[in-house]
Amino acid sequence: FSGIFRSTDGSNWTEANNGLPFFNMVFALTSHNNIIFAAIMNEVYFTTDNGDTWKVVESAWPQSTVVSALATDGSTLFAGTGESVYTSADNGTTWNKNKTGIPAETSVNTFGNTANVILAGTSKGVFLSSDHGTSWQEKNNGLSAINQNTILSHGTLLFSGGLQNLYTSSDQGKTWAAKNTGLSGDVNIITLVNNDTGIFIGSNNGVYLSINNGDNWSALNDG
Repeated sequence: FSGIFRSTDGSNWTEANNGLPFFNMVFALTSHNNIIFAAIMNEVYFTTDNGDTWKVVESAWPQSTVVSALATDGSTLFAGTGESVYTSADNGTTWNKNKTGIPAETSVNTFGNTANVILAGTSKGVFLSSDHGTSWQEKNNGLSAINQNTILSHGTLLFSGGLQNLYTSSDQGKTWAAKNTGLSGDVNIITLVNNDTGIFIGSNNGVYLSINNGDNWSALNDG
């Protein structure tokens, strides 16, 4: 496994794995207070020199679980694992386990940010926190497929995707509506990203694009 690469121009890439383990499958990256954090299997590593060297943070989660998601809301660092959410207010030096709102043994797959709140996409749906992860509220109204892999903020809308369904919300996750026109019936949505063109889905069936806020999707798989 090759681990982390970096580029200054998007065309040329070099390895940046000094300090990382040999088996370095990277599940998530985030930047917080000018520090880059990487989730690799059951550990989180950080670099303060743009990847020249990496060091491991002191973890608070069980070593049997995988760290699958990282995020920041500006003041707090979030780590999502196979059994809970952990937060750090001191750049990963110490961590606190979530104990309010998200059920025990919930796998956290992704995080998303919007309007001073953070959302967690999990094996038990979407949860929202407005107090830097101290407490969470379930936001599953309208979700027929509970397991959510990815969350994206796009303008005033939220998008959440998982197995066979893409959902949108215009009220910070209070309610969700399916937006699947153009998607194949067996689609598993893995990631979402947006730019000036529209919203892109990365899935088991390739790439889809919507230019009308998810009302219609078109496959982009030529080449």
